[in-house]
Amino acid sequence: MTLERVKFARTMLCEETIPLVDVGARSGFQTQQHFTDVFHRHTGMTPRAFRLAHRNAGD
Repeated sequence: MTLERVKFARTMLCEETIPLVDVGARSGFQTQQHFTDVFHRHTGMTPRAFRLAHRNAGD
């Protein structure tokens, strides 16, 4: 279940410009800190770093 939430968050981070706190909430995480911790554990980067890396890759 957690992995599915992280995948959903990754999609939103790549495709949308909604605030990070909203990405976490829409992905089912109770707090921004928990979202950041879990996302980092599964992807090796923070949600912000992931979004920035994706934007830079698209340029």
